[in-house]
Amino acid sequence: MRRFLLHPFSFLLLVWLLFFWRYLVGQVTFPSGDFTYQFFVFRDIAYRALAAGHLPLWSDCFFAGYPFHADPQSQLFYPPIWISFALLKIMGWGNFPLFALTLETTFHYLLVSIFTFCFLRAELGSPTRPGSLAPLLGSITFTYGGYLTGYPPLQSAILETVAWLPLILLILHRLTESPITNNQLRLIAFSSITLALAFFAGHPQTFLFVAYLSVAYFIYRAAVNARPWRWTLTRLAAIFGLLFGLSLVQLLPQAQYLSLSTRASLTFEQLASGFSSGIVKQFLITDPVWSPLYVGILPLVLALTAVAAVRKSSVLFWLGVALVSLVLSLGGNTPLYTLAYYLLPGYRLFRGQERLAMLVSFSLATLAAYGLAAIISWWSSRGEGRGVKAVSLLIVGFTVLNLYLTRTSTNLVVPFDPYPYNLILDPIRADREPFFRVQDDARMQGHFACGYGFKEWGGISPIRPAAWATFDEHAPESLRWKVIGMKYLITWKNGALTRENELPPAVRVAEGLAPQGEAKVYMMYELPRRAWPVYQTQTTDDVFAALRAPGFDPFATAVIRPPSPLFGALPNGGEGRGEGAVTVIGDYPGHLSLTVTTDSPALLVISEAYYPGWAASVNGQPAPALEADAYLLAVPVPAGDSTVELSYRPITLLVGALVSLLSLAVCTLLIVFRPREASNL
Repeated sequence: MRRFLLHPFSFLLLVWLLFFWRYLVGQVTFPSGDFTYQFFVFRDIAYRALAAGHLPLWSDCFFAGYPFHADPQSQLFYPPIWISFALLKIMGWGNFPLFALTLETTFHYLLVSIFTFCFLRAELGSPTRPGSLAPLLGSITFTYGGYLTGYPPLQSAILETVAWLPLILLILHRLTESPITNNQLRLIAFSSITLALAFFAGHPQTFLFVAYLSVAYFIYRAAVNARPWRWTLTRLAAIFGLLFGLSLVQLLPQAQYLSLSTRASLTFEQLASGFSSGIVKQFLITDPVWSPLYVGILPLVLALTAVAAVRKSSVLFWLGVALVSLVLSLGGNTPLYTLAYYLLPGYRLFRGQERLAMLVSFSLATLAAYGLAAIISWWSSRGEGRGVKAVSLLIVGFTVLNLYLTRTSTNLVVPFDPYPYNLILDPIRADREPFFRVQDDARMQGHFACGYGFKEWGGISPIRPAAWATFDEHAPESLRWKVIGMKYLITWKNGALTRENELPPAVRVAEGLAPQGEAKVYMMYELPRRAWPVYQTQTTDDVFAALRAPGFDPFATAVIRPPSPLFGALPNGGEGRGEGAVTVIGDYPGHLSLTVTTDSPALLVISEAYYPGWAASVNGQPAPALEADAYLLAVPVPAGDSTVELSYRPITLLVGALVSLLSLAVCTLLIVFRPREASNL
């Protein structure tokens, strides 16, 4: 029993249970916020779609339609989530429970601790006790220090991306030391796969930092092992070439979406935000909410000991990583940020430079391990091995206690329902109409419509479609309410008052306390339309000027940006008229089937967000899927009876998936194929 308890992996398991047993038994959970309103909702969207037999590429419960798979925080291609989904399906769950996300998050802490221990054991070259106590200390310091126990679990994509960093470094460490060509090929494949796991975990900025450190560490280790530059560069090219292929199923749609999102227009000043210089006090003082630089008292002392006493290039490397990351985490407060902004690939895409504290924390944990290893080595050289083992155990135990007392209360609340019953929603819940949307004027929880089973105009996803933001800001609100099928308004106002001070006909159906204060619910008299035919178009560069024109009727005219593929097909700015009827046959996220009857050619406008990747057919023949009125989806239909099918099938996903599968096949061959080994020295 004593041997079991003192085994490093057993000890890491016990420490993990100490920190998270209350989460595991359902006694506590993580607080509301991004954890519940973003990541939990996204898990539920994906799981419900998969359980119903649909690939969750599109979501219709916020932003009037959203390319779900293209948002990296959907984590749709992250394999550990597939395991969770499979287990829930086997157990018969129809929805994704919050407890499953809690288990997933806590389990990643165990992964972090194990991977970090394994890496530090290789880095320090101390595979046996008492030498194994040094990597054990470093593992505990990083896993339960101020950074990872702060907001990363609330934004689970950050934690799950970071979890793979130490394993990546371990594989790269072994690659630089391996003299066998065939083994190097396998390690290259494993490096690419592990980096891909970090990428699919869903936080691109954190992944970028992981990639930076991985490249720097590999170059450093190659130099230590006297590898020529050609060897180093060819291996890096192979690793990141395979990584590019493996990740393309997510990378290609993600790159397209980011280019069409509000993130594409962020300025240098907006991107340069970071810590103030006063953050350095957190090396010594922990804050109950946010202590990204705190690693514990003894680990900090040991890190300083390593810097002062250990004459190894590896200590200088990790000190350099810590200092550079700390300075960069200050953002635009130092000139180094400007240099990184212009020189480092991908660096200018992300704001929130304080997330670089992750590399500071990891470096300090590594230096702390070096410090303890130096003390153990020095003490053991004096023939006092038993005493140094006892002291080392005390240091590890004190660090566990220090971090437990200062960090466990950070993200700890009594279990709760993020979307509890609220009586003001009763009229909406009772509505049996097949289609309508709700608008919330900052009264409800984030992504409340997804949580309660509705569809809404807004949403809290941090990466918002630029078209949505533009339409929300510039289209007349009364017109927007019509074309998105808004039937219910949840607001603080006395009446369904638009920002243009118009008062469309509506009736108050509920009032009471909402999560963000007193609220009133109004039901609009105008019935929502899922789709409607129009018989004339207006082609103009200034779409919003046309939409704001007095008397403009979106149910009679569609505004199209030039060049219009409808040229000559419908009257442009004239008096096109016709009669028509639309019936919805099938409607689920990413797919819509309708029958349309018109007495003349028309443009069928659908109350769904236009986005590249929609494919349309009319009577079984391919038809163009167009943008109308700056935001909506539209399809031209001929006179007579037509059957219209609309499916979201993005070519970026298809191409990316094909390349990713081919890359995975290459990696598999490199791992399993073992020809006669040859020396590479």
